[in-house]
Amino acid sequence: MNKKIVLATAITTIVTSGSVANAAEFKSSLYLGLSGDVYQDATQKHQSTNDFGDGYKSIYKDNADEDTDFTIGAHIGYDKLFVLGGRKFVIGAELGGSANGPEGSTTENWSGTYYETSYDKGDYYDADEEVDYTTESTTKNEVDWSGEFRIKLGYLPLPNLMVYAFGGPVIAHATETVKTHSIDTHIDSFDGSEFVEETNDTERTGQFGFGYLVGAGIDWMAWENVSVRAEAFYSDISFDSDSYSEGDYKSSSETTHNGVVARMAITYHFDF
Repeated sequence: MNKKIVLATAITTIVTSGSVANAAEFKSSLYLGLSGDVYQDATQKHQSTNDFGDGYKSIYKDNADEDTDFTIGAHIGYDKLFVLGGRKFVIGAELGGSANGPEGSTTENWSGTYYETSYDKGDYYDADEEVDYTTESTTKNEVDWSGEFRIKLGYLPLPNLMVYAFGGPVIAHATETVKTHSIDTHIDSFDGSEFVEETNDTERTGQFGFGYLVGAGIDWMAWENVSVRAEAFYSDISFDSDSYSEGDYKSSSETTHNGVVARMAITYHFDF
């Protein structure tokens, strides 16, 4: 009976305190590792603004749920262990990056009528005309890569277990593809004749975006110098997609990616 009690006590000591010889534990160290991200509840927001310079301004907003993407990344950082009030804490800084990111698309539709003058029909006269138009524009924004800098503050309830919070700025690059389909019906005001003009256009542009992230996680020193972490954070990145001006007229558009990211990572901690 006494042997069982002694064995149970020893096992409990190993599991809860990590105090056996050569037990893995956190200490001040430089580290690097690999990570995998899954974007949850991610949303792409697209806003187009047209300012006609005469007090009239139109704003179009659209939101789209983004595809759930899995991304691969890497990180390097340094943790400094310190003791405060007999308890162990960690403050650290980390640089990280991911090879790709979320993507989503939004669609705008608009229609109306405008008038053109001195339209050359290829005949012996010029004529005014009325143009009825319908246009559909689809904007797809794909994040190609992202980089982040974070400050971390952690607490060690056990020598081999850390809970922490973090936050910092994010920079990213995205490819935006805009596909536009237009149908213009031209009506000649002189003889009422009409013809239909249909166009399709695709434009791709690269753009940089800036934002922030904030979150929390848990890190477990599973083996000597090797830890496994799980964390969740909120990320928000904005891209200035396009801008145009001519005379008093100005137009601009902005795309924002935001949502919750779940991350798993494995990290090697150096002994210096």
